[in-house]
Amino acid sequence: MRVGIITFPGTTAARDAAVGLRAAGAEPESLWWTDTDFDHLDALVLPGGSSHGDALRPGAIAARAPVFDAIRRFAATGAGVLGIGNGFQMLTEAGLLPGALLLNESGRFMCDTVRVNLVGSDEQLDLPIAHSHGRYVAGASVLTDLNEQDRIVLRYLDEVNGSVERIAGVRGENRNVIGVMVRPERATDALLGGEDGLSLFRALLPR
Repeated sequence: MRVGIITFPGTTAARDAAVGLRAAGAEPESLWWTDTDFDHLDALVLPGGSSHGDALRPGAIAARAPVFDAIRRFAATGAGVLGIGNGFQMLTEAGLLPGALLLNESGRFMCDTVRVNLVGSDEQLDLPIAHSHGRYVAGASVLTDLNEQDRIVLRYLDEVNGSVERIAGVRGENRNVIGVMVRPERATDALLGGEDGLSLFRALLPR
C-alpha cells in the first residue's frame, strides 16, 4: 500500500509518520504541500505539528491551501485520507470531517499517554497525545449521525480534554476520511513507548 505523507510549513511529525507507516507494512512517500498528483497513491496522511504556526486557528490556513482541492478529489474517489492531530484539525477546517476541535477544557497544552477504545471492537490502545486544541465538539444532529452511522472511530476511556462523548476520532460520511487526535506515529516501537500505534495504523488505513 502506497501512502503519501503531506508536509505543510510547521508540520513536525512527517518523518515519524513515515517510520511508523513503514513498520505497519505500508510504503510511505513524502509529499510537499504544493504537490497535487496523488493518482499513484492508495492513501494520504496529514501528520501532526503546527501548520503555519497555528495562525488564526490550528489547521485553518493549511485547509485553504490549493492542495486541499486535490485532497478533496482524491477522497472523492474513495481513497483513504487520515489526519493525525493537526491533520485532524485541517480536515474539520476543510469541511471533510464534521465538528470542530477547540481549546482543551483545561486551557493548556496536553502531552501525555492516554487509553482509547477502538470503537466497534474490544481493543484498547495506549497512545500519546500532544495538543492544545483537541477538544472535539459537534452539534446534536451531527452526534446523532456519528453514532447511528458508526462513524466514531476512537473514544477516550477517561476524561482527557473535554471532548463531547469522549470522542478522539471520527470518520466522514463516506467512511474513507478519518481524523484522530492521538499520535500513533509516536507508539510504533516497543523500546520507545510501545507498539499500539501500529495497531491503529493497520486498523484505519485501507488494505
